[in-house]
Amino acid sequence: MEGCRGLVLEGYINCIVYVNEKCYIFSLHQQVTSLNGRAPCLDLKGERLDHLSCEALEVILKSLSFDFINLQAAELEENGASSLLDMILYYESTPHLDISDNTGMGISGWKALSHLIKQSVCLLRLDVCNVALLQYPAQVLSRALLSSRLTVLHLQSTCLSGRPLFTLVAALKSNRALRELYLSNNNLNSEQDSMQLGDLLRYNSSITTLDLSNNTIANSGALKEHILYETDTTVPVEAAGGRTAYNNGWN
Repeated sequence: MEGCRGLVLEGYINCIVYVNEKCYIFSLHQQVTSLNGRAPCLDLKGERLDHLSCEALEVILKSLSFDFINLQAAELEENGASSLLDMILYYESTPHLDISDNTGMGISGWKALSHLIKQSVCLLRLDVCNVALLQYPAQVLSRALLSSRLTVLHLQSTCLSGRPLFTLVAALKSNRALRELYLSNNNLNSEQDSMQLGDLLRYNSSITTLDLSNNTIANSGALKEHILYETDTTVPVEAAGGRTAYNNGWN
């Protein structure tokens, strides 16, 4: 980001932001079009956001909130991620955040994401896909989910099989806010994975949608007690208690 400046003209806040030589113009008057007073989207997908870029975005975040902030594949590094996520929390900037495909957030970045999940009263949907949730990321994310207000969580392609899934399930057993959980493409393939997911559905009655597509979870054991399996891979499966599971790719 080469520069950012804010102008107050006749009561309207206008920001001109340069990200990788692309010009983004944000007008408080023009952008706020949704009924809840938020601008539709801050889309920075694929833009390289270094620490200075993230710091410069504060002039926007303190003036506008958004229905959706897309930071997918923004090459966030530790200091920048920490700073930007702290800002999103402080200004309660969005109910939907996509931070997928950012593999370099480091300990500080993941800690800031954990604080955002735990403390935000606004954030309802989080997408953290195509990132390996191993060791520290899995631990801090799971701890945050113990008390989060998230209702939708996307964790596709995050290497959750085994210990990371155990850590996640342990937290979600007592979570009563989450309604939709998306775990496709996670190499979930063992009887142990099946047992963990079965335990999750046994102890958590709040989750109504569980996406396990493109995994090879066994059609047996504890999980089978809670999900009704069908062979149709394109239609959601209605399970007991009004739950829905997506089972394409299951054995």
